[in-house]
Amino acid sequence: MLFDRSSGVMKLTPSGRVLLEKAAKILDDVQEIRDASLQLGQDYEVRIAIAAGNTIINNFLPRYIVAFHNEHPRVSFQLGATLTQTVLRKV
Repeated sequence: MLFDRSSGVMKLTPSGRVLLEKAAKILDDVQEIRDASLQLGQDYEVRIAIAAGNTIINNFLPRYIVAFHNEHPRVSFQLGATLTQTVLRKV
């Protein structure tokens, strides 16, 4: 379970925080790749594909993706909604 909704407000569970930290690490890696390509004078374009449940895609990810994309406009995201069980199996 990634979110606790028992209080009427969606909050990350400890497992959700771990997953968020791992996702942040992936985005940091993308930043490192970008920085390395700029140092080499190379142009880049990156696409990140994310599969998640509808709740995560609709309520949680947008603000992070928008903020990241505003800072890194040459990085695009492809979001795919799927059942949480499918996402967890693939992770």
